[in-house]
Amino acid sequence: MIRNRVKELGRQISEDYRDKHPILISVLKGTMYFIADLTREMDIPVNIDFMSIGVYPGIT
Repeated sequence: MIRNRVKELGRQISEDYRDKHPILISVLKGTMYFIADLTREMDIPVNIDFMSIGVYPGIT
């Protein structure tokens, strides 16, 4: 289940970055709820920033 995997990721990130202060970057409108759930499962301080990505027709 997705919820269980988010908990696992939160724990793993907390272990891997225990003595660091990571910055999580979330793509606006696409990952807001995921990043909120993820940070709830983490027990280390983090900074969160957001970025917007645009799609332009005809450009690949």
